[in-house]
Amino acid sequence: MKRQFIVAALALTMTAPLAVAQSSNDTMSNGTMSDSSSSMAKVTDASKFVPMAAQANMTEIQMAKVALKMSDDADVKQFANRMIADHTKAGKGLKSAVKASDADLSVPSSLDKTHQAMVDKLENASSGQFNQMYIDANVKAHEQAVALFQGFATDGKAGPVKDFAQKTLPTLKEHLQMAEKLNQSA
Repeated sequence: MKRQFIVAALALTMTAPLAVAQSSNDTMSNGTMSDSSSSMAKVTDASKFVPMAAQANMTEIQMAKVALKMSDDADVKQFANRMIADHTKAGKGLKSAVKASDADLSVPSSLDKTHQAMVDKLENASSGQFNQMYIDANVKAHEQAVALFQGFATDGKAGPVKDFAQKTLPTLKEHLQMAEKLNQSA
């Protein structure tokens, strides 16, 4: 029961910033609000996409660093090393895309409170709970990232940031598959 509560709390903290950032894009459909993953697909403004992508990217790196310290599972550590390498590269790519764009955009350089709290929860997890919490967090985070990047890659304004989203999307899809595979073997 405690594990389920921790996983649910972690998932909630991961979805909150994306859902809040997209609240202005939520639409009514048949009398109900659309879910956050479908509203994320509607992010077409680079000024919203860039900070969301940056927060997701930095969070992946920080969670992976925690995994390298806390996990004793070779597969989890291998996944974490891949997350650090790929998301470090993506962070540099995002910064380059923002710099090359004509828009007045900036890339956040530190985690916001919500994303930092998520990393903190992982750091405070017991060793028996950590691996599953980390894997669950990565499945959810990559589902959200794929939706975010897919929406911007499809509907965003043409330019360097959209090119970045299109180029990065296949890697995020691969990460999601890797996290799902880890989840199945856990």
